[in-house]
Amino acid sequence: AGFARLIQIVDSTWTPFAVLDIADAGALPVIVGYLSEPFDDQPRLQRKALCVLKALLQPLESGVMSRFFEDGAVPRLFLEPQLVPHMLRHLRHANAEVAHLAVAALRFVVADDHAKTLLLANFGDLLHGPDGAVAALVNFAKKNDDPENSVAPAMPAVTTLVSLAICLDNATDIISSIVPVLQRALADPECIDRALQTIHCINGVGAPAVGLLAATGIIRDVVAVVANPCESAIFVMLWTVLFQVCDSPDQAHKAHVVDCGLLESLPAIIGACTWNFEVDYVARALTALARDNVAMLRRVLDEAPEAITGIARRLHGSYIGDDTGRPRSVKCLTTIARTADPQEHARLLEAGVPESFFDVAASDDDVRSTF
Repeated sequence: AGFARLIQIVDSTWTPFAVLDIADAGALPVIVGYLSEPFDDQPRLQRKALCVLKALLQPLESGVMSRFFEDGAVPRLFLEPQLVPHMLRHLRHANAEVAHLAVAALRFVVADDHAKTLLLANFGDLLHGPDGAVAALVNFAKKNDDPENSVAPAMPAVTTLVSLAICLDNATDIISSIVPVLQRALADPECIDRALQTIHCINGVGAPAVGLLAATGIIRDVVAVVANPCESAIFVMLWTVLFQVCDSPDQAHKAHVVDCGLLESLPAIIGACTWNFEVDYVARALTALARDNVAMLRRVLDEAPEAITGIARRLHGSYIGDDTGRPRSVKCLTTIARTADPQEHARLLEAGVPESFFDVAASDDDVRSTF
Protein backbone atom coordinates (compact mmCIF):
# COMPACT_ATOMS: atom_id res chain seq x y z
CA ALA A 1 0.00 0.00 0.00
CA GLY A 2 2.87 2.35 0.83
CA PHE A 3 4.47 1.70 -2.54
CA ALA A 4 1.21 2.36 -4.37
CA ARG A 5 0.89 5.63 -2.48
CA LEU A 6 4.43 6.59 -3.52
CA ILE A 7 3.57 6.05 -7.19
CA GLN A 8 0.47 8.20 -6.73
CA ILE A 9 2.49 11.01 -5.18
CA VAL A 10 5.03 10.97 -8.01
CA ASP A 11 2.31 10.95 -10.67
CA SER A 12 0.14 13.68 -9.17
CA THR A 13 2.26 16.12 -7.19
CA TRP A 14 5.72 16.12 -8.73
CA THR A 15 7.75 19.35 -8.61
CA PRO A 16 11.55 19.82 -8.75
CA PHE A 17 11.68 20.32 -4.99
CA ALA A 18 9.41 17.36 -4.33
CA VAL A 19 12.21 15.05 -5.47
CA LEU A 20 14.14 15.67 -2.28
CA ASP A 21 10.99 15.38 -0.18
CA ILE A 22 10.14 12.03 -1.79
CA ALA A 23 13.68 10.82 -1.16
CA ASP A 24 13.55 12.00 2.45
CA ALA A 25 10.31 10.07 2.84
CA GLY A 26 12.21 6.86 2.19
CA ALA A 27 11.57 6.24 -1.50
CA LEU A 28 15.08 5.14 -2.43
CA PRO A 29 15.38 2.22 0.02
CA VAL A 30 12.00 1.01 -1.22
CA ILE A 31 13.16 1.20 -4.84
CA VAL A 32 16.46 -0.50 -4.05
CA GLY A 33 14.69 -3.23 -2.14
CA TYR A 34 12.30 -4.12 -4.95
CA LEU A 35 15.09 -4.02 -7.55
CA SER A 36 17.25 -6.44 -5.60
CA GLU A 37 17.70 -10.12 -6.45
CA PRO A 38 15.08 -11.52 -4.01
CA PHE A 39 12.37 -9.84 -6.12
CA ASP A 40 13.64 -10.96 -9.53
CA ASP A 41 10.76 -13.41 -9.77
CA GLN A 42 8.27 -10.57 -9.24
CA PRO A 43 8.60 -8.38 -12.35
CA ARG A 44 5.38 -6.54 -11.53
CA LEU A 45 6.91 -5.05 -8.38
CA GLN A 46 10.21 -4.34 -10.11
CA ARG A 47 8.33 -2.65 -12.93
CA LYS A 48 6.60 -0.37 -10.41
CA ALA A 49 9.89 0.42 -8.71
CA LEU A 50 11.47 1.41 -12.02
CA CYS A 51 8.40 3.48 -12.90
CA VAL A 52 8.93 5.56 -9.76
CA LEU A 53 12.68 5.84 -10.40
CA LYS A 54 12.11 6.89 -14.01
CA ALA A 55 9.59 9.54 -12.95
CA LEU A 56 12.02 10.95 -10.42
CA LEU A 57 14.93 11.00 -12.88
CA GLN A 58 13.05 12.30 -15.92
CA PRO A 59 13.56 16.02 -15.12
CA LEU A 60 17.32 15.48 -15.50
CA GLU A 61 16.74 15.26 -19.27
CA SER A 62 15.28 18.77 -19.50
CA GLY A 63 17.91 20.39 -17.29
CA VAL A 64 15.37 21.32 -14.62
CA MET A 65 17.50 19.81 -11.87
CA SER A 66 20.64 21.68 -12.89
CA ARG A 67 18.74 24.96 -12.68
CA PHE A 68 17.30 24.28 -9.24
CA PHE A 69 20.18 22.33 -7.70
CA GLU A 70 23.47 23.59 -9.13
CA ASP A 71 25.53 21.67 -6.59
CA GLY A 72 24.53 18.35 -8.16
CA ALA A 73 22.58 17.27 -5.06
CA VAL A 74 19.96 15.37 -7.02
CA PRO A 75 22.37 13.36 -9.21
CA ARG A 76 24.38 12.42 -6.12
CA LEU A 77 21.18 11.46 -4.35
CA PHE A 78 20.14 8.95 -6.98
CA LEU A 79 23.55 7.67 -8.07
CA GLU A 80 24.21 5.88 -4.81
CA PRO A 81 26.11 2.58 -4.58
CA GLN A 82 23.02 0.55 -3.63
CA LEU A 83 20.83 1.83 -6.46
CA VAL A 84 22.96 2.10 -9.62
CA PRO A 85 24.08 -1.54 -9.85
CA HIS A 86 20.46 -2.70 -9.66
CA MET A 87 19.34 -0.19 -12.27
CA LEU A 88 22.10 -1.34 -14.65
CA ARG A 89 21.47 -5.02 -13.88
CA HIS A 90 17.90 -4.71 -15.09
CA LEU A 91 19.03 -3.63 -18.55
CA ARG A 92 19.23 -7.38 -19.20
CA HIS A 93 16.01 -8.33 -17.44
CA ALA A 94 14.08 -11.17 -19.09
CA ASN A 95 10.88 -9.18 -18.75
CA ALA A 96 10.84 -6.78 -21.71
CA GLU A 97 8.91 -4.05 -19.92
CA VAL A 98 11.29 -4.07 -16.95
CA ALA A 99 14.28 -3.82 -19.30
CA HIS A 100 12.64 -0.92 -21.19
CA LEU A 101 12.10 0.98 -17.94
CA ALA A 102 15.70 0.42 -16.87
CA VAL A 103 16.93 1.78 -20.20
CA ALA A 104 14.65 4.81 -19.84
CA ALA A 105 15.92 5.54 -16.34
CA LEU A 106 19.55 5.33 -17.48
CA ARG A 107 18.80 7.58 -20.46
CA PHE A 108 17.62 10.31 -18.10
CA VAL A 109 20.79 9.95 -16.04
CA VAL A 110 23.17 10.37 -18.99
CA ALA A 111 21.13 13.31 -20.34
CA ASP A 112 22.41 15.41 -17.42
CA ASP A 113 26.12 16.24 -17.70
CA HIS A 114 26.66 16.28 -13.95
CA ALA A 115 24.89 12.97 -13.46
CA LYS A 116 26.75 11.36 -16.37
CA THR A 117 30.09 12.52 -14.97
CA LEU A 118 29.25 10.96 -11.61
CA LEU A 119 28.13 7.75 -13.30
CA LEU A 120 31.35 7.42 -15.29
CA ALA A 121 33.56 8.31 -12.32
CA ASN A 122 31.93 6.07 -9.72
CA PHE A 123 30.50 3.19 -11.72
CA GLY A 124 32.74 2.97 -14.77
CA ASP A 125 33.61 -0.64 -14.01
CA LEU A 126 29.94 -1.56 -14.41
CA LEU A 127 29.83 -0.12 -17.94
CA HIS A 128 32.56 -2.13 -19.63
CA GLY A 129 33.12 -5.76 -20.56
CA PRO A 130 30.79 -8.41 -21.95
CA ASP A 131 28.55 -8.17 -18.90
CA GLY A 132 28.65 -4.37 -18.66
CA ALA A 133 25.93 -1.83 -19.26
CA VAL A 134 27.29 -0.77 -22.67
CA ALA A 135 27.08 -4.33 -24.00
CA ALA A 136 23.61 -4.67 -22.48
CA LEU A 137 22.46 -1.50 -24.26
CA VAL A 138 23.87 -2.72 -27.58
CA ASN A 139 22.06 -6.03 -27.15
CA PHE A 140 18.87 -4.22 -26.19
CA ALA A 141 19.02 -1.96 -29.26
CA LYS A 142 19.61 -4.86 -31.63
CA LYS A 143 16.97 -7.02 -30.00
CA ASN A 144 14.37 -4.27 -30.37
CA ASP A 145 15.33 -3.38 -33.94
CA ASP A 146 12.59 -5.42 -35.59
CA PRO A 147 12.45 -4.87 -39.40
CA GLU A 148 8.75 -5.69 -39.33
CA ASN A 149 7.90 -2.95 -36.82
CA SER A 150 8.87 0.56 -35.81
CA VAL A 151 12.42 1.03 -34.60
CA ALA A 152 11.12 3.26 -31.76
CA PRO A 153 11.62 0.70 -28.95
CA ALA A 154 15.34 0.58 -29.74
CA MET A 155 15.94 4.34 -29.79
CA PRO A 156 16.26 5.01 -26.02
CA ALA A 157 19.14 2.52 -25.90
CA VAL A 158 20.74 4.07 -28.99
CA THR A 159 20.63 7.63 -27.65
CA THR A 160 21.96 6.43 -24.28
CA LEU A 161 24.81 4.56 -25.96
CA VAL A 162 25.88 7.58 -27.97
CA SER A 163 25.78 9.86 -24.94
CA LEU A 164 28.05 7.43 -23.10
CA ALA A 165 30.25 6.59 -26.09
CA ILE A 166 31.43 10.15 -26.70
CA CYS A 167 33.05 9.99 -23.25
CA LEU A 168 34.67 6.54 -23.68
CA ASP A 169 37.84 5.33 -25.39
CA ASN A 170 36.00 2.73 -27.49
CA ALA A 171 33.53 5.23 -28.94
CA THR A 172 34.17 4.08 -32.52
CA ASP A 173 33.24 0.49 -31.78
CA ILE A 174 30.14 1.47 -29.83
CA ILE A 175 28.84 3.88 -32.46
CA SER A 176 29.56 1.46 -35.31
CA SER A 177 27.46 -1.17 -33.59
CA ILE A 178 24.29 0.95 -33.61
CA VAL A 179 24.57 2.68 -37.01
CA PRO A 180 22.24 0.13 -38.68
CA VAL A 181 19.56 1.05 -36.13
CA LEU A 182 20.07 4.75 -36.87
CA GLN A 183 19.77 4.09 -40.59
CA ARG A 184 16.41 2.43 -40.08
CA ALA A 185 15.33 5.24 -37.78
CA LEU A 186 15.97 7.81 -40.53
CA ALA A 187 13.33 6.06 -42.61
CA ASP A 188 10.85 5.86 -39.73
CA PRO A 189 8.63 8.99 -39.40
CA GLU A 190 8.20 8.22 -35.71
CA CYS A 191 11.94 8.19 -35.06
CA ILE A 192 13.63 10.45 -37.60
CA ASP A 193 13.89 13.37 -35.17
CA ARG A 194 15.66 11.28 -32.53
CA ALA A 195 17.90 9.72 -35.18
CA LEU A 196 19.01 13.15 -36.40
CA GLN A 197 19.57 14.41 -32.87
CA THR A 198 21.74 11.37 -32.21
CA ILE A 199 23.76 11.83 -35.41
CA HIS A 200 24.20 15.50 -34.49
CA CYS A 201 25.53 14.42 -31.10
CA ILE A 202 28.03 12.05 -32.77
CA ASN A 203 29.17 14.70 -35.27
CA GLY A 204 29.70 17.13 -32.43
CA VAL A 205 32.67 15.07 -31.22
CA GLY A 206 34.67 16.32 -34.22
CA ALA A 207 36.26 15.21 -37.47
CA PRO A 208 36.99 11.59 -36.40
CA ALA A 209 33.30 11.04 -35.64
CA VAL A 210 32.26 12.62 -38.95
CA GLY A 211 34.70 10.28 -40.68
CA LEU A 212 33.21 7.31 -38.87
CA LEU A 213 29.70 8.21 -39.98
CA ALA A 214 30.89 8.81 -43.53
CA ALA A 215 32.47 5.35 -43.59
CA THR A 216 29.22 3.73 -42.48
CA GLY A 217 27.23 5.32 -45.31
CA ILE A 218 24.75 7.08 -43.06
CA ILE A 219 25.57 10.51 -44.52
CA ARG A 220 24.19 9.25 -47.83
CA ASP A 221 20.98 8.32 -45.99
CA VAL A 222 20.72 11.84 -44.54
CA VAL A 223 21.20 13.38 -47.99
CA ALA A 224 18.49 11.10 -49.38
CA VAL A 225 16.09 12.29 -46.68
CA VAL A 226 16.83 16.01 -47.20
CA ALA A 227 15.95 15.70 -50.88
CA ASN A 228 12.32 15.05 -49.94
CA PRO A 229 9.79 17.52 -48.48
CA CYS A 230 9.60 17.46 -44.69
CA GLU A 231 8.24 19.48 -41.80
CA SER A 232 10.21 22.47 -40.57
CA ALA A 233 11.62 20.89 -37.40
CA ILE A 234 13.02 17.94 -39.37
CA PHE A 235 14.36 20.32 -42.05
CA VAL A 236 16.33 22.22 -39.40
CA MET A 237 17.79 19.05 -37.89
CA LEU A 238 18.72 17.65 -41.31
CA TRP A 239 20.61 20.77 -42.29
CA THR A 240 22.23 21.07 -38.88
CA VAL A 241 23.70 17.60 -39.39
CA LEU A 242 24.75 18.34 -42.97
CA PHE A 243 26.36 21.61 -41.89
CA GLN A 244 28.54 19.69 -39.45
CA VAL A 245 29.82 17.54 -42.33
CA CYS A 246 30.22 20.47 -44.73
CA ASP A 247 32.11 22.41 -42.05
CA SER A 248 34.54 19.59 -41.27
CA PRO A 249 38.22 20.58 -41.53
CA ASP A 250 38.81 17.35 -43.45
CA GLN A 251 38.33 18.00 -47.17
CA ALA A 252 37.54 14.32 -47.68
CA HIS A 253 34.37 14.77 -45.63
CA LYS A 254 33.27 17.67 -47.81
CA ALA A 255 33.91 15.60 -50.92
CA HIS A 256 31.99 12.70 -49.41
CA VAL A 257 28.80 14.68 -48.77
CA VAL A 258 28.94 16.00 -52.33
CA ASP A 259 29.54 12.50 -53.68
CA CYS A 260 26.42 11.45 -51.78
CA GLY A 261 24.35 13.69 -54.05
CA LEU A 262 23.93 16.84 -51.96
CA LEU A 263 24.64 19.26 -54.80
CA GLU A 264 22.16 17.57 -57.09
CA SER A 265 19.44 18.15 -54.52
CA LEU A 266 20.17 21.82 -53.78
CA PRO A 267 18.34 23.58 -56.65
CA ALA A 268 15.06 21.79 -55.95
CA ILE A 269 15.43 22.29 -52.19
CA ILE A 270 16.09 26.03 -52.52
CA GLY A 271 13.30 26.35 -55.06
CA ALA A 272 10.85 24.76 -52.64
CA CYS A 273 11.82 27.04 -49.72
CA THR A 274 9.25 29.61 -48.68
CA TRP A 275 10.55 30.55 -45.24
CA ASN A 276 13.66 32.67 -44.78
CA PHE A 277 15.15 30.35 -42.21
CA GLU A 278 15.03 27.42 -44.63
CA VAL A 279 17.28 29.08 -47.19
CA ASP A 280 19.37 30.33 -44.27
CA TYR A 281 20.26 26.76 -43.28
CA VAL A 282 21.03 25.74 -46.87
CA ALA A 283 23.19 28.83 -47.44
CA ARG A 284 25.12 28.18 -44.23
CA ALA A 285 26.01 24.66 -45.38
CA LEU A 286 27.00 25.85 -48.85
CA THR A 287 29.18 28.55 -47.30
CA ALA A 288 31.04 25.95 -45.21
CA LEU A 289 31.36 23.64 -48.21
CA ALA A 290 32.94 26.12 -50.63
CA ARG A 291 34.88 28.37 -48.25
CA ASP A 292 38.52 28.76 -49.45
CA ASN A 293 38.10 25.71 -51.69
CA VAL A 294 38.25 26.61 -55.39
CA ALA A 295 37.94 22.98 -56.47
CA MET A 296 34.73 22.57 -54.47
CA LEU A 297 33.34 25.83 -55.81
CA ARG A 298 33.96 24.50 -59.32
CA ARG A 299 32.01 21.38 -58.44
CA VAL A 300 29.13 23.53 -57.23
CA LEU A 301 29.17 25.51 -60.46
CA ASP A 302 29.45 22.36 -62.56
CA GLU A 303 26.79 20.33 -60.77
CA ALA A 304 24.39 22.84 -59.24
CA PRO A 305 24.77 26.41 -60.55
CA GLU A 306 21.02 26.85 -60.02
CA ALA A 307 21.65 26.64 -56.27
CA ILE A 308 23.75 29.82 -56.39
CA THR A 309 21.16 31.45 -58.64
CA GLY A 310 18.44 30.57 -56.15
CA ILE A 311 20.31 32.14 -53.25
CA ALA A 312 21.20 35.26 -55.28
CA ARG A 313 17.59 35.63 -56.42
CA ARG A 314 16.45 35.41 -52.82
CA LEU A 315 18.14 38.71 -51.99
CA HIS A 316 15.40 40.48 -53.93
CA GLY A 317 12.67 37.89 -53.61
CA SER A 318 9.63 37.73 -51.38
CA TYR A 319 9.73 35.00 -48.74
CA ILE A 320 7.53 34.26 -45.78
CA GLY A 321 8.88 35.08 -42.36
CA ASP A 322 11.21 37.69 -40.96
CA ASP A 323 14.45 38.89 -42.52
CA THR A 324 16.88 37.01 -40.28
CA GLY A 325 17.89 34.62 -43.05
CA ARG A 326 19.17 37.21 -45.54
CA PRO A 327 22.55 37.82 -43.86
CA ARG A 328 23.31 34.11 -44.32
CA SER A 329 22.64 34.41 -48.03
CA VAL A 330 24.82 37.51 -48.18
CA LYS A 331 27.61 35.72 -46.32
CA CYS A 332 27.30 32.72 -48.63
CA LEU A 333 27.66 34.78 -51.80
CA THR A 334 30.43 36.93 -50.33
CA THR A 335 32.34 33.81 -49.29
CA ILE A 336 32.18 32.18 -52.69
CA ALA A 337 33.09 35.50 -54.33
CA ARG A 338 36.23 35.62 -52.18
CA THR A 339 37.01 32.02 -53.05
CA ALA A 340 36.55 32.40 -56.80
CA ASP A 341 39.39 32.55 -59.33
CA PRO A 342 38.84 34.73 -62.43
CA GLN A 343 37.28 31.81 -64.30
CA GLU A 344 34.77 31.20 -61.49
CA HIS A 345 34.17 34.94 -61.23
CA ALA A 346 32.61 34.98 -64.68
CA ARG A 347 30.52 31.89 -64.00
CA LEU A 348 29.24 33.32 -60.73
CA LEU A 349 28.14 36.47 -62.52
CA GLU A 350 26.26 34.27 -64.99
CA ALA A 351 24.65 32.48 -62.05
CA GLY A 352 23.30 35.78 -60.77
CA VAL A 353 25.79 36.88 -58.11
CA PRO A 354 25.83 40.73 -58.19
CA GLU A 355 29.12 42.40 -59.13
CA SER A 356 29.07 44.30 -55.84
CA PHE A 357 29.86 41.08 -53.98
CA PHE A 358 33.19 40.81 -55.75
CA ASP A 359 34.02 44.40 -54.82
CA VAL A 360 33.22 43.59 -51.19
CA ALA A 361 35.22 40.36 -51.37
CA ALA A 362 38.26 42.38 -52.43
CA SER A 363 37.79 45.09 -49.82
CA ASP A 364 36.43 43.10 -46.83
CA ASP A 365 33.60 45.64 -46.49
CA ASP A 366 30.08 44.68 -45.57
CA VAL A 367 27.77 44.25 -48.53
CA ARG A 368 24.54 44.00 -46.54
CA SER A 369 23.77 47.69 -46.78
CA THR A 370 23.56 47.32 -50.56
CA PHE A 371 20.42 45.17 -50.34
